[in-house]
Amino acid sequence: MGPSGTAGRRGADVRSDLWVRVEPRSEGGVEIAMRSKVEAYYGDAIRAQVRESLAALGVTHAIVEIDDSGALPFAIAARVEAAVRAVRPLPWGGAGPASASRPPSARDRQRRSRL
Repeated sequence: MGPSGTAGRRGADVRSDLWVRVEPRSEGGVEIAMRSKVEAYYGDAIRAQVRESLAALGVTHAIVEIDDSGALPFAIAARVEAAVRAVRPLPWGGAGPASASRPPSARDRQRRSRL
């Protein structure tokens, strides 16, 4: 096993959240192993969203482990991105959004929060 990144919470008392572990690999595509309370209804949609989120981040080969407790789509996207960022630093050298080495943004730029 190589380096992996995790994000989220899991356990019996967790609701509407998702725990994800992403382990990059050199080849083999994306492999997703998922446990979900709502897999019968939304399993395919969750897998598709995870694949789309990984593709948007440029991840084409990875092993992904998911423990879903009914997370909404915006939470799924945020957790996947956080797990990827924990393994692969941002292009400007930081490890996350609060990195001190991030280039300054324009002062008049609109600010948005995902969560």
